[in-house]
Amino acid sequence: MCVQIIHTEDATVAQATLWSGEDYFTAKGSSRRDPADVDNREVGIKLALGRALRQLGREILKDGNNLVRQEDIKRKTQQAATEARKAESANATMKAKRKVESDTISVEEINKAVVESAKRRQARRVAS
Repeated sequence: MCVQIIHTEDATVAQATLWSGEDYFTAKGSSRRDPADVDNREVGIKLALGRALRQLGREILKDGNNLVRQEDIKRKTQQAATEARKAESANATMKAKRKVESDTISVEEINKAVVESAKRRQARRVAS
């Protein structure tokens, strides 16, 4: 972390910079002396530095919150894709099941077909 402070008779400016891995954050804070006040260097520095550090904290929190949002979006996207694949698989399974059910002949239908076939053979024998 690096802090730079510039103090004049009427104002103080502080700049705080923090490096974190590949990221760096920087913020400025300032204070201005009222003309009726006595020049007190320590007060000006503390106010300017405190304001700079407060802003730096906000910047770091903002970046952290953005990372959390990105991870949430990534997780929700992956979850939606997984659910879509499951739904697609379930849909394909239901279609296959319906196909099998529509292609399946009941025992009654088989018995009816056998009886009708036997009747037709019988009728042909009688006719010949």
